[in-house]
Amino acid sequence: MTVTAQKREAWAQIQARPNTPDLARYLDEGRPPVSGAVRPLEPEVPVVLDGEVFEDLERLNAIMRKQAIYTTRLSDGGAVALGVFTDRAAMVSEAHSLDREAALDFGLPTFTRVWEDANEGGDRLELEHGFHWSNLLNVPRGFLHTQNWNDIVSSISVCAFDVDLFWDINLSGPQFFVPAGNRCPDLNAFGWNDAVSSFICWE
Repeated sequence: MTVTAQKREAWAQIQARPNTPDLARYLDEGRPPVSGAVRPLEPEVPVVLDGEVFEDLERLNAIMRKQAIYTTRLSDGGAVALGVFTDRAAMVSEAHSLDREAALDFGLPTFTRVWEDANEGGDRLELEHGFHWSNLLNVPRGFLHTQNWNDIVSSISVCAFDVDLFWDINLSGPQFFVPAGNRCPDLNAFGWNDAVSSFICWE
């Protein structure tokens, strides 16, 4: 990594905000308002809504406009699906139960990296555990910081801590959960490519 890139990442980390217990309670209990975004969720993998296979994407997007949804990658052997939940605690429990072994790997980095391109390519943004970005419009990207990170993220690196991606700024709107010990090399498969406006790395 070049000295310029190192300085950019150091600056970015300084600007990130620390997580608080109130923030966790806010997301678990108060939940930010639904975004009402017109952008449809169009995953390339099957969808499982609250434990049941769900094929009506038009209806799923109608649900998204009325209530908060929480999404995560589900896998069973070689099969992969987008898990969609209407309860955050249920989503987190299901994701952790599927990836119990991965979370026990103590050699993982304590920070996460999000990437401009699939397969951890292009520009990257690093975030240490215990911090969050509430508005990626304010986070510079690219040469001379002439661009920002809003609606840019296409993949995410493995981390020793849970990570939450949010569709909207201020940690609001639909949510994509990446459990500790996992990476997501292509968010496009889950309908989340170029859709992240804020995110958290927990501790």
